[in-house]
Amino acid sequence: MRHNFLKWAVISTLIIQTSGCGEPAQYSKPIDDLLTYCNKMDRFNGVFLAANRGQVLYTRSFGMANRELESPIGPNTIFDVGSSIKPLTATAVLILCERGQLSLETKLSSILAHFPYPAIEIRHLLSHTSGLPDYPHHPGFHAHIQARQEADSNHKVVNQDILDWLNGGQEPLITQPGESFEYCNLGYILLGMVIEKVTGSPFCDFIRNEILQPAEMNSSLMYDQLAKSAPEFRAVGYRMTTDRMSYTAVESAQWTGLLGDGGLYSTAGDMVRFLSAYFDGKFISDEMRTQALTPCRLSSGESAPYGYGWILRESGYENRPATVKHGGRWEGFLSAFVYEPETENAIVILTNDSMNPPTMREVEMAISHILNGREPDLPRFPIRDIVSQVLFTEGSNRALEVYAEMKSDYHYKFFFDEHQLNLLGYELMWEGKNQESLAILQFNQQEYPGSANVYDSLGDYYLAQRDTAMAIRQYQVALAIDSVHASTAAKLEELERR
Repeated sequence: MRHNFLKWAVISTLIIQTSGCGEPAQYSKPIDDLLTYCNKMDRFNGVFLAANRGQVLYTRSFGMANRELESPIGPNTIFDVGSSIKPLTATAVLILCERGQLSLETKLSSILAHFPYPAIEIRHLLSHTSGLPDYPHHPGFHAHIQARQEADSNHKVVNQDILDWLNGGQEPLITQPGESFEYCNLGYILLGMVIEKVTGSPFCDFIRNEILQPAEMNSSLMYDQLAKSAPEFRAVGYRMTTDRMSYTAVESAQWTGLLGDGGLYSTAGDMVRFLSAYFDGKFISDEMRTQALTPCRLSSGESAPYGYGWILRESGYENRPATVKHGGRWEGFLSAFVYEPETENAIVILTNDSMNPPTMREVEMAISHILNGREPDLPRFPIRDIVSQVLFTEGSNRALEVYAEMKSDYHYKFFFDEHQLNLLGYELMWEGKNQESLAILQFNQQEYPGSANVYDSLGDYYLAQRDTAMAIRQYQVALAIDSVHASTAAKLEELERR
């Protein structure tokens, strides 16, 4: 095992040379070298595309779309883009605003019956400033769904489940609307429901008719069409097994009824076509697009790095031109969807192997640097992959020794932030490897004693073991460190009510 993880360190000494981006030959090789390096690290299985003014400059595919069918990834492979649909959902809402069917100040309670938060407006949902709790990891939402599926084993999770959960009136707002920026998938599901209520058309039909067809995104499919799509052209989402020795397919069928924050399978080429149509004014006016690309203003007067459907970065951030972007992560898939208005460069990365999100960000950043004539830094990779391999072959004690060794010698080649061991601890816990999980989570607590999150995670471990007293103790420490840790407070309150 020692030999295997040292191989990673040797690979990571590769140096990428670049000389600028005037002609394709000047940047195609450095991009190719960078992506080959990522693939050799076994952490890039997908498709990459770079374009300028809508014209493809470089594209390359790696790996398998479907490992069982042995179908390779190609330019026509469709991927679940996850939250990268949010710019499309936001654009659909802004189309309705320009048609006079909505306004940015429209109260959600005037559209969705019994909605219990009267101050929330459309603009708050678009900019993630509604203060609503999010659903993916919320224990209240999962309890709500569990109850429905116990009553009906065939129940498919749909948008109405989100609204029913909220309409129960049991979930307080995290903050008041407009007070702070808190990324919230749930808000975009509500926007999907708003589109349906206002137009009388299913969300998928409206996106197809008003976004996909005008942009000539002819290869893209909404969730409602997946059953009719050719399996060999549809990527399957995979995640690495906990021992990091193989991949397993991720089943997401029960979630394909949630639309607005997700719902789209697309190709890299089609995503660039959307960008071209968006910035060519095919959907909304220049004035409305300017609003969408302006950082939202909070009630304090401060601005947040998000507009209406877009993450926004100013010029100079990460030594790059101003950037309009989004990303998506869902059930084995990860996507990056980037546009630089000053240079008109576009970058799209679609993967189906659960690539580490910070690694994806650094790959995207490196490509941007190449396109803009800068020398790129090599992306870092998650140290937990190495720790996992060692843990399953040599045990947790040796795995933690390796972690310390690698942190000392290769800290600039791998991610060593608190999330690495934290995520591994959860993976082990979910697989029933409780002793190993506890060792990892306790070690992480020693590494990051000032982090509320590591105490919250250890609390989750004890809660899973039904050790309520220890769980409460960990949650209390987490809140003592960070008193506004909303999810921790909710768990502690629930335990103390028992």
